[in-house]
Amino acid sequence: MSRPSTPNELRKAWQDFFVSKGHTAYASASLVPANDPTLLFTGAGMNQFKDMFLGKGSHSFKRASTVQKCVRAGDIDNVGKTLRHFTFFEMLGNFSFDDYFKKEAIAWAWEFITTVLELPPEKVTVTIYKDDEESFGEWKKHGIPEARIHRFSAKSNYWPQNAPEDGPNGPCGPCTEMYYDFGPGTEKGDAGPDDLDSGRYLEFWNLVFPGYDRRGKNDLRSLGRRNVDTGAGFERMLAVMDGNNAPFHTAAMRPIVEAAAHALRTNYGGAGGNDALVRRVADHVRTATMCVADGIRPSNEGRGYVLRRILRRAIRDGIGAFRLQEAFLHEIVPSVVATMKDAYPDLVAGEREVIAAVRAEEEQFRATYAKGIRYFEDALPKFKTSGRVPGDVAFKLHDTYGFPIDLLTQIAEEEHRLTVDRPGFEVELEAQRERARAGSKMAGDVFATGPLGDIKAKGAKPTKFLGYDGTGCEGRGTVVGIIQGPTSVASASAGDDVSVVLDQSPFYAEGGGQVGDAGVIEGAGASGPVRVRIETTKGQDGLSLHVGKVESGTLTVGQAVDAKVDRARRDAVRRNHTATHLLHEALKRVLGNHVRQQGSLVADDRLRFDFAHGKPMTAEELRRIEDSINGWVLDNADLDTKSMKTDEAKASGAVALFGENYGDDVRVVSVPHVSRELCGGTHVRRIGDIGTFRVTSESSVASGVRRIEAVTGLGAIAAANADRDRLREISQLLKAPSDQIVSRITAIQDEMRDVRKQQERAASEAGAKLGERLATQATTMGGLRVLVAEVRGQDGKAVKALWEGLAKAGVEAAFLVGESGDKAPTLCGALASAVKRGVDSGALLKVAAAVLGGGGGGRPDLAQGSGLDRTKIPAALEAVTQAIGKVLGG
Repeated sequence: MSRPSTPNELRKAWQDFFVSKGHTAYASASLVPANDPTLLFTGAGMNQFKDMFLGKGSHSFKRASTVQKCVRAGDIDNVGKTLRHFTFFEMLGNFSFDDYFKKEAIAWAWEFITTVLELPPEKVTVTIYKDDEESFGEWKKHGIPEARIHRFSAKSNYWPQNAPEDGPNGPCGPCTEMYYDFGPGTEKGDAGPDDLDSGRYLEFWNLVFPGYDRRGKNDLRSLGRRNVDTGAGFERMLAVMDGNNAPFHTAAMRPIVEAAAHALRTNYGGAGGNDALVRRVADHVRTATMCVADGIRPSNEGRGYVLRRILRRAIRDGIGAFRLQEAFLHEIVPSVVATMKDAYPDLVAGEREVIAAVRAEEEQFRATYAKGIRYFEDALPKFKTSGRVPGDVAFKLHDTYGFPIDLLTQIAEEEHRLTVDRPGFEVELEAQRERARAGSKMAGDVFATGPLGDIKAKGAKPTKFLGYDGTGCEGRGTVVGIIQGPTSVASASAGDDVSVVLDQSPFYAEGGGQVGDAGVIEGAGASGPVRVRIETTKGQDGLSLHVGKVESGTLTVGQAVDAKVDRARRDAVRRNHTATHLLHEALKRVLGNHVRQQGSLVADDRLRFDFAHGKPMTAEELRRIEDSINGWVLDNADLDTKSMKTDEAKASGAVALFGENYGDDVRVVSVPHVSRELCGGTHVRRIGDIGTFRVTSESSVASGVRRIEAVTGLGAIAAANADRDRLREISQLLKAPSDQIVSRITAIQDEMRDVRKQQERAASEAGAKLGERLATQATTMGGLRVLVAEVRGQDGKAVKALWEGLAKAGVEAAFLVGESGDKAPTLCGALASAVKRGVDSGALLKVAAAVLGGGGGGRPDLAQGSGLDRTKIPAALEAVTQAIGKVLGG
C-alpha cells in the first residue's frame, strides 16, 4: 500500500486499511440524521451506528469504517480566525460494536499513521484520561515514551466532555488522542508540550471507548459492551501528511479559499489583512453546498435556520468588509463541487440547484438588509439627541434584519457619531437564547429517548405500510404505542388527543412532499366500540404516528384495530401525486433538461411543484405543459410500480431527486414512455384516473427557482367553472361580449395612458413656471447662480420638476427641500459649469442628511434623498449654504 498523497487517495487508503482488518466499509450518511430527532446535523461518524453501540437490533457485522460528512456549529466563532476550525468537515472513523477494544484500536491507529501515512513516530504526542492505565500501557508498547504520553482530566479526555461530573446520563467513556508536533516556533511561539491547544500541536485522531453507563454524578457502571468510536479529522490528517499545521491550506480547502478570494475581489495572503474572512467565507460556502446537496434549505427553524445563519455570516462579510454590492457567494460553489465531486458525485448533477439556493438566499438577505438600513434611519430621530443607539433597536436590527452588531457600531459611529448600547443589546440577546433553549424540541444527547424511545425500547419495529396493497385504504393492525403530550401511555379515552403507533397501517405518513393520510381507527374495547378520528399521519424514527382524537371508547396498547383511510381524500392525493411526476417530465420536454425538482407539496386539494428554471414561463409554454399532461391522461396508460435496489433503479434510468436520501431498496414509479422516478408515495392505478390537469399559477420562489401550482380531477373542473364565472362578471362590468374583452381593456389602457401624459405635462409645465419664479431668489456665489430653499407642498417628483425649471432659468446649482407627509424630500442639482467648479450634489446631500437624518445619493450633477426631521430644515439649509460657499469661495 503506497503512501496516499491526495484527498481521494487518503479516503481510499483509510477504507482499504480497515477493510483489511475485518471492517465493513460504510458510505457516508446524510448530513440529516436518519431517525434521530435529537440531532440537527450528523456531527460524528458514530451517529448512524447509534443502535449498534447500544446493542439494539440485529446486524451482520461488528466492525465498520466510514468517511463521514459532518457539520458542527459549536466553534463557528473560531472559523477563519484559525487555520484549523471548520463548520463542515469530514471524519474518518472505525468502529467496534462489542468486539475489539483498546489494544486493537491503538495498535491499528499506530500502524496506519506509521506504515500507511509514514509519519515520523517521534512527531506524535498522545493524551489519555488520567486514570486510563490500559491505554497508557498500550501506547508504551508501541514505543511512545512516557514524556510524550500526557494525562488529562475528564474535561479534556472524556466523551461526552466531563461526563462523570456534568452528564448527560447514558453511554460514556474515556478517550485517547493523537497530536502531531510541528516543533517550537509554530504559530504561537515555543509552547511547552503540555500546551496542546497552541499552534505547535495539531490533534488529528481521537479514540473513544464508551464502556460505561452514567446513572448520576460520578455514578459510572459498566455498559457490558466493549465499544470503540474513532474520529480522525480528514482535513487535519491531510495537513499532517503535508507537514503543515494549516488544514485550510490543504488540497481539500485551498482551491475553495482561492475561489472565495476571487469572488470577494481580494488577494489571499496579501497585505489586506482580510485572510481570516476569506477563510470563513470559503468554509461557509462549502458547508452550504454540502447541506443543500443533502436536501437542507435555508429556513427559519431547525437545521434550515442554522444553514441560514451560516450563509448570512458570509454574506455580511462581503457587504461589510469587502463592500460588494452584488451577490457573490454562488460564484464559489463550482470550486466546492470541483474539489469534492470525486468523493460525492451527486454534487455534479446538483450544482445548478446549489447555486440557485445560495444565490436566492443572498438576494433575499440583501433585500432584508436594505430594509434594516431604512428601519435604522427611520428610528434615528428617536434617539439621536441621546447620542446612543438603544439595545432593543440594536437587537431588532440583529434579529429581524440580520445586522451584525459590529457593522451597526461602525455605521453609528462613522456616519452618525453615535455609540451603541452593547450591554442592553447583550441583555436582549441572552433573553432570546433563553427562549430558544426553553422552546427547543431538538435538545438532548445522541442517546436521548422520549416517548418514541420508550415505545421502541418495548420492542416496536418500524411500521409496515399496507397502502400499496388492494385498495390501499384499509388494514388491520395492533396498537404498539400511544403518546399523549410528552409521554407514552398504556391507554387513552374519549376526548384525549393522541398519537397512535400501529405495527402495520394503510395510513401514509407525511413525506416526500405528500401530506399524511386521514381517516379513522376502530376496534372493540372492553367498555364498548373504540373510534379514533385521525387528522393526519406523520413519520418519525421509522414509526408512523397517527395523530388525532379518541371519539369513543378506550384505546389500549396491544389492542387489534381496523385502520380505515379516508378514501376520497386519498384518491385526490393520488391524482395530484401522479400529476407531479407528469408535470416534472413535461417541464423537461418543454423547457429543457436543466429542469430539476426543488420541492413539492402533494395535498388533496392542490399540488405545488418547485423547479430550477431561470425565467418566467410564457403563456405558450404553460399551454404546452397542460396539453402534454392532458394528452397523457387521455392515453390512460397503466401505472407500473416495483421495488428495486437503489443502484439498479438508477441504472435503469429512474430519476432520483437531488437532495433526497434513499435506502438500499426503493420503489420505482413508471408511466410507460413518459417518466420513471424513485418515489414511495401513493399513486393512481391508471393515468386516466387523474381526470384532467389545470395550472392555476406560475411564479418565482427564489432566484433561479420557479413554482407551478395546479389542480386535477374535480379540482380542475371547479377552477374552470370559477374562471368562467369571473369572465362573465368582467364582461358585464365592461359591457362587452367575452370575445371583445381584450380589445375593450386595450382601449381603456390607451385612454388612461393619454390622461397620465397630460397630467405629467401639466405638472412639468407648472414646475417650470414655479422654477422660473424661484429663480429670481437665486444668489450669486463665486460667480455662479445658486439657490438653497425650502419649497413646501412639493413631493419628490415635484421637487425634481422644479430643479428642471430652475436649470432652464439659468440657476447653476440648487439644494431644495420639499414636503411629503412628515418627511422632507431633498434634491441637489448642479449644471456642468457648477460640477466643473467642484460642486458635488451627492456630497451636499450627505451634508443635509447629517442634519436632517435619513439619507439618499446620486451623481455629482443630481442627487435625491429624504430627510426625517423637518424641524431641522433651517439648519440643513444653512449647512448646505456654507458647504457650497466653501467650494465656490463665496
